[in-house]
Order: sequence, then structure tokens, then C-alpha cells
Amino acid sequence: MFFSRKQTRPLSATAVSFLLAIGALVPASAEARETSVYSGTGQRPASMDGGNYLNGNDIRIEADTNCAWVYLNTDTSGPAFWSNNVYIAGTGFNSEKGGALRFGQGATNNTNPMIWTGNVTLIGDATIGVQTKTPNAVGIISGKLSSANDANKLLIRSRTAGSTAGTADIAGILTITSDNPDFNSPIQVGGGTLQLGDIREVTATGYEWIQNADGSETYTQNTAKQFTFDGTTGSVGSAPIDLTSVWGDKNSHLIFKRSGNVTVQNAISGTGTLTFAGTANYSLGENGSIANTLESVAVSNGATFVNCFNATDYSNQNGEGHWDYAGAVSGDGRYQVDFTTEAKILENNTRITISSIPASVKNFSGVYIFGAGYRFNVGSGMSQEKLGYALGATDYGQLWFDSASDSYTGDLYLKGNGWGTTEYFGAIRFAGGISGDLATSANMPSVHGNIYLMGDTRIQLEGSQAALITSNIQNDAGVDSAQLEVRRNRLIFTGNASHTQTVLASGATLQVGHIGTLNGTQYDGTSGSLGSGAVTVASGTTLHFMRSDAVTVAAAIANSGTIIFDGGGEYTVNSTIGGKASVTEETWVTLNQTTSATWSGAGSLQLNDPAGDKTNAMPGVTLDGFTGTLYAGTGYRWQTPTTDAPQIGAVDGGQIWHLGGVISKPIYLEGIGWHSGERFGALRFAAGNSTDAAGNQTMTGASSDIYLLGDTRISARNNNSPTTAILSGQISGDFQLEVNSSGTHGTKVAGTIILTGANTYGDTLVSEQDTLQVGHIGTINGTKYDGSTGTLGTGSATVAQNAKLVFMRSGEVVLPNELKGEGTAIFDGTASYTAEQEQLAGIASVQVQDAASLLFTGTIDSDVTQNVTGNGTLALKDAVLSVELSGENSSAADSPEAALIFGKDLEVLGSLMIDVGLEAGFVPGVDETLYLVQGTTESFAGLEPGDIQIAVPELSGLDSWSLGLVSLGDGMALALGNSVGTGLPEPSAWALLILGSCGIFLVRRRRGI
Repeated sequence: MFFSRKQTRPLSATAVSFLLAIGALVPASAEARETSVYSGTGQRPASMDGGNYLNGNDIRIEADTNCAWVYLNTDTSGPAFWSNNVYIAGTGFNSEKGGALRFGQGATNNTNPMIWTGNVTLIGDATIGVQTKTPNAVGIISGKLSSANDANKLLIRSRTAGSTAGTADIAGILTITSDNPDFNSPIQVGGGTLQLGDIREVTATGYEWIQNADGSETYTQNTAKQFTFDGTTGSVGSAPIDLTSVWGDKNSHLIFKRSGNVTVQNAISGTGTLTFAGTANYSLGENGSIANTLESVAVSNGATFVNCFNATDYSNQNGEGHWDYAGAVSGDGRYQVDFTTEAKILENNTRITISSIPASVKNFSGVYIFGAGYRFNVGSGMSQEKLGYALGATDYGQLWFDSASDSYTGDLYLKGNGWGTTEYFGAIRFAGGISGDLATSANMPSVHGNIYLMGDTRIQLEGSQAALITSNIQNDAGVDSAQLEVRRNRLIFTGNASHTQTVLASGATLQVGHIGTLNGTQYDGTSGSLGSGAVTVASGTTLHFMRSDAVTVAAAIANSGTIIFDGGGEYTVNSTIGGKASVTEETWVTLNQTTSATWSGAGSLQLNDPAGDKTNAMPGVTLDGFTGTLYAGTGYRWQTPTTDAPQIGAVDGGQIWHLGGVISKPIYLEGIGWHSGERFGALRFAAGNSTDAAGNQTMTGASSDIYLLGDTRISARNNNSPTTAILSGQISGDFQLEVNSSGTHGTKVAGTIILTGANTYGDTLVSEQDTLQVGHIGTINGTKYDGSTGTLGTGSATVAQNAKLVFMRSGEVVLPNELKGEGTAIFDGTASYTAEQEQLAGIASVQVQDAASLLFTGTIDSDVTQNVTGNGTLALKDAVLSVELSGENSSAADSPEAALIFGKDLEVLGSLMIDVGLEAGFVPGVDETLYLVQGTTESFAGLEPGDIQIAVPELSGLDSWSLGLVSLGDGMALALGNSVGTGLPEPSAWALLILGSCGIFLVRRRRGI
């Protein structure tokens, strides 16, 4: 049916919100529904804000007066769409700002576009316009665009509402998102922007007509839709596009915004601007061309333009398409130059070398890429202009460094094997360089800008050269996987890599990090990494790490060549290592996975249990000329003497589990060892060579030196049997050594560790029920010890409750350590031990056994001597014995407050001063006897008055006092008499005091030693 103007019904003015989605295009079927025909001056027969005249009908605008128009307009803020098919002829009403099909002003903008989802057919010359209040607003045609006759012309006019002719605004953007391969009618962008393709998702609500499968039709209002524009479509066939504004200015623009690979078949001319945007790789097809008359050409970030030249004439004018533009190419995308006759060039082994950047890209800030058949000489003809460019090579293009002095500071974009045959060349080719010692080299070819991999890439080093890359290597944006292949000789890399994978092939050495001077710059080994991408070290190639700091190697490494860990760093490797591997001196490698490699070198190799469950015994490790130290790490335990390492160690929860014999290798220890913190140790003696009458197992232990790398635990236990182990080497390192053999595994047992070396470690801790013995007298497993050697470390020793610290030495021994704790210190053997009282004040119990003697020197607190027991000799040598009197009944002979009671006999060597201290306010009574010393077995028998001095402080408050010495039998007493009169001692008392203070004190009683 047909509508006339009198039949017009207004639409609701209510704001409508619209959802955008591509795909639900309405087929162009004029026969399937009635057609509304509009003609006449100034007619606006269809408007989003004027009335729903059309329902699902097609719209036909004829060219009687060139003034009829379809006006899509909304005052709402949301996107809108309309699904009618439209047939257009004429320029439409208000031709300067609108068109026969016109996207109206309203609130339309870039984020709220108005979309025509129906098909658009030209039935004559026609104009489509975008008239908006907001600059850069967008109208989208997502339906098919066709023309009844190729002679028809399409004029794009996009103007700001109310603007006048000649205004240079980009007033609006008409976007075509459908592919129209058969559309060949000429297009003129007479103002504003024509955009081919879009990349966005938009939600909209609109008016939709649907022809159902049964032939019926459905028309719905306010339909919600989501349209996805992914850039895969948006073209106008081979239609020529003229960017000349109808107002004589240069405000006409053409934008390609596509994804994927796009071949442009349009002849683009005029005076406007051309932009390649989106993420596509653009190239000119056979019918495509870019005229020199354009104001500018730009390649935006993410886009690549590939310009294909003919091999016989690469003056920027020949090739499959035509590039006549001679101006500057701008933008921050990629501009790539290729040859079209690539196969012939490679077959004839010919090449075309470019030595300087073409003038056409002088202002280009993006990537200038050399593709098939091109070889760009980086060093020649670049001067300082190279600093402004990012260069690239792809397919069979090549960036050629042919001199040792070639240094490039810009970014590089790479893809492909590079120019030449597959075997030899690369996307980067270092053809010139250095030979000989790197440290003495004045320079080498180098890259200091970042390298972006657009796909699989090869770097080739020739001859005996080395090259340097100091910046980062990573996958380019949008590239999920890229392989970097390094071929031949040495590539030194001090940057950080995060690309997908690396392959070393054909004799290559990839060195990660460097220590020393290169090209006049000092490198300290603190930079350079491979990231987490997989690395393949092929046979005959080398991966060489040279770092001085802590490094984590997370990459999966498939090694059938050689890996070298160098530089003195600490490497943590989280991948399996096969092939050959080496760790240099002063370098530490920790493996968190199993290793099948054959190891050499003089550094440190630590193996951790990959399961982390602390239940695995250390498997065999293949060594070949390894002279360093092999460590058991977390969860591992060495079972000696199964390893053939020259030096062994246990750190970070690892354990050396000694099962018998003698360890003669240097041992390095740290931590509490394998198993729980309550049991076992970093060094564990778990079996014995012989069993004594009491069932104690005894082993020779370790005769080599032990180096502590941190606080360390050792133990001597074999299940529930007490074990004794002897350590005859020196234990050094300023750390605590803990003896802890007991635990909760079965019955608690006491292990014994014997130290016979001159040890210099720090503090000592003996845990509950354990015994640490210093020195030994007797024979163990055929070896005789005379007690002349054996020391603790240089620090204090803490003996836990029920634990023992035993000294079994001979000769004269001066105790250098402070002893503390709730346990017992035992002085045994035949030695005369000398100690200050402060050294024993902190330990609960002291025993002196048999032929041993313990001598106190200096000022001795009576409390210290009261704790000494045993059958040996306790002696005081040139000492002051300090006694504090207190208590109300201090004169009683059995009063503990008034008496110094010894638990064993006391021998005096040299002089002894008994210094009586009185508590403040304590005053003895008149003629009162104070018992200071009470021996248990003739402690002072045979002593004469003068052999012992007794010093009593002045007793304040007494008018007079007298001094007498009595009870020189089983004990000694001091009698204080109070008499009225002179206030001075009797003459006989003075004589005794003077005699005692001046006498030579001889030993009156000695015990045999």
C-alpha cells in the first residue's frame, strides 16, 4: 500500500534507547512488502521523532525535486536503529547539511550512533549525510549498499547542525560496516568522514521489521539488540573515492577501520586525508591506488600498511597497486615495503639493498617495515635520522648490521627468516662484528631499542662475531605466540624477555647478562632474563647465564646442548635440566625440578625435592669433572657415601644422612634438616659401625671440616637406638650449632655428638636428653684419642633440661665459654679446668668427675659452689669467697642463712679470702658466734689460722667488738664479742689478722690427680 502526506501519523516523542548488533540485516526485497514513495519539495516523510509512518514498509525517495528525505533523528541519549529498506535518488532536503538519507542531529555521538540496519539501494545520484550537534558523531549503515546503475554517484555530506558552507569541521562520520564487493559507483566525500569498517560493541533499541520463514511479517517497536562490529567487514568494492569537499576546503576524510588482511581496491584521490586504522594489514590491490594530491596519509597504531613494489622499479610508483602519494606518511602504526617478485629474487640470489629511509616516511613515528626481498643496511646512511624511527623486517625482509660500529637505538619489529635462504640469514643479520676476547673489544654491533616479535623470527650472527642487545624482547600486541631463533656465534642479551619461546640452533650461543665492559659500557650482571617462555637448546648450542644477583629461571628448558650458569649469581631454576650443564665457581644453582643433566664446574649445585613433601631420598646425580659442592635442599637427603661429589652440603631443609663409615669430604650445613623441625638434622648420623656393651652404636663420623652457612642442627639417632658420632674436623662459621637427636618418632632417645676439633663456630645449643661431648679419652673404632683436643665454638653454650654438656679433656684447660640452661655441665677426663664464676652462674648443675678438677678464680659467689657435685676436685685458686649473712637465727650452726655449705670437698690453691657481707640492718648479738663455713668431709681440715682470711665489715652501732677464730676442724667459725670500753679488738686478734694478711698460703690438703 502507499501513504500520502495526508495519511501521516506522528510517532511518540518518548525517548527510545537502542541496542546495536551486526548480523540481523533485513533482506532487500521490495516485492515482499508495500513501498512508500515520497517526492516533493521539503518533504520529511519519515522521522524517528515525528511518527511511525513506515512500519515494515520499504522507503522510496525519488528525485523529482531533489528535496525529499528520510530523517533519522532522536533526542534521546541512547543508540537507535531502523530496519527499513530504502531506495534513494536525489540530494535531499537542505543539501548542504543533510541528504536524501539523513542521520539527524539529536543526541547522536560517537558512543551513541544511529544505525540503519536495512539495505540501501541507489536508484540515482544520491546523498547520505550526518547532521549532528556533536562533532564526530556517527551514523552507521550495516545493511547492504548497492546501486541500480554503476553510473549513479554517492555523495557523503557530514556537517555540524547549523554550520555554513566552508566550515572545516569534521562534522560527522558515516560508517559502512557491511561488505559490498559489487558496489562500483563513484563516491565523493564532500565534507566530513567516510569510515569503512568499525570495531566496537553497542547496545541499542529500535524499530525492526522481520520477514518470517512462513512468509509472514513481524514488525516490532523498541526491540533490544546487541551488535558486534569486529572489523572483519566494511568495504565498497572497487568504487573510486574522491575526498574533495564540495565547499572547497579540505575537511573530507576517509578512514579504514578493519581487522585481518584487507586488500584495498579503491582508487583514492582528492585533497582530503586518508587514515589506515584498526588492527588490519592493509595492501593495495590491482585496482587500488593512492593519489599524490591527498593532504596526508597516516597509519595508526595497531594497523599495518604493506606497499608492494615491482622488483625492477621500486621508486614508490609501481607494484600490484599504485602508490603515487609523495608526501610524508605519519602515524604510529606500521608501514611495510615488499617486493612483488619475491620468488624470483630468492631464486636468483639477488637482492635490493636500501641504505637510507625514503623521504616519504620522514615524519613517520610508527614502524617502517622492510618485507619480501628488501635488505635495509642499518649502519649505512642512517646518521641521526634513525633515532626517530622504529624499523622492522618481515617475511624475507632483513635489517642488516654489517659493521662492528653499527648501533641502533630505536625499536625493532621482527618477523620471519629474513632475506636470503632459510639456512643462513635472518630478520636481523649481524654480518659484521668482533672476534676474540669480548673484554678487549672496542665495539660490537648493538641494538638498544625494544624488539617486538610480530611472529616467528630469526637472528643470524655470521663468522666469529658477537652482537649485543640491551633492551627488551617481547611479543607484539595481538601476537599470542612467537618463536625467536638465534643462529651461529654469540648473542649477548642484557634486557628482559617475555616472548613465547626461544630456539638456539646451528652453533649459536645465547648469553643472558654480562659482567664486564662492552662498547665502553660497564655491565655488572644485574640484568638479562629469558622470562617464562620455553627455551630449546639444540645439540651443539649453548645457553650461557652471566648474572651476579638473585635470578629465577622460570622458562621450560629443553636441553640437548649445554647450559652454563656463571657470574657468581644465585640461580633458582624451576624447570627440568637435561643435556650438559655447568655451574662456575662462586655461582649457586638451586634446582626445583629433577635433573638428568651431566654436571661439571666448581660452583654450588642444590637440589630440592620437586614434590615438596620431604619424603624422597636423593636420587643419583651424574657428575663429570664437577669440583664444586653438591647440596641437598628442601625435602632431599643425601645418603652417604653414595655421592661422588668432592664436597657435600645440606641447606634449607635438606639433609646429609650418614649411614656408616667416615665422611672425609668438606661439609657445608644450614638449617634443621630433612623431616620435621622436632626431629633429625641437616647432618644426621643414623647407623653405627659397632655396638658397645650397653647397646650404644658408635661411628667414626666426619673427619673433614664442617662449614656452617647458617644456624644448623645435627643429630645422632638410629630409630630408637642411641647413637654416638665423632666429629674430628674443625666446625667454622659464625652461626649456632644445635645438637638435637631426640624427637617424637617412637621412643625418645639420647644421641651423643663428640667434638675433637678446634672449633670456631658461634653459640651452642644442646637439646633435651642429648649429649654433646667436647674432647675424648679412649679408643673409638680403632682410633685412640688422648683428650688433648676439642673445643666448643666461640659463643655461649645453652644446655636444655635433662641434657648434658661433657668436657673430656687432659692437661690444663681454660674454659672460654659461658654455660647456661637447665641441664648439666660435666667436667671429666684428667684435665685441670679453670673458669670464672660468671661462666657457670647460668647453668643449673655442675659435676666434677673422678680425676678432673675444677678451679674457680676471682670473686666467687657461694651459690655457685653449692651447685657443684661429683667425685672430682673443686678448688679455689687465689679467690675471694663471697658470703652474704641474713636471717634472724643466723648464729645457729645449722642455719642455711648463716652458713656456706659445700656439696663436696673444697681445695684451696694459693690464697683464699672469705668476704662476709651483712645485709643492711643485720646486727649480731653480743658474744654471738656466726657459722660461715660448714664442710661435709673435713673441708678445711689441717688449715692453720692465716691460711684463710676472713674479712668482716665494720659493724655500725656497736660500741666495741672483739675478733676470734675458732673451729678449725670440720668447719670454721667467726666469733664476734661485744664488750663495753675501748671499742678496739684485743691485741691477740690484731696479731692474727696481721699474720693472716701477710702470710704465704700453702696448700695444706690436696687430692691426687
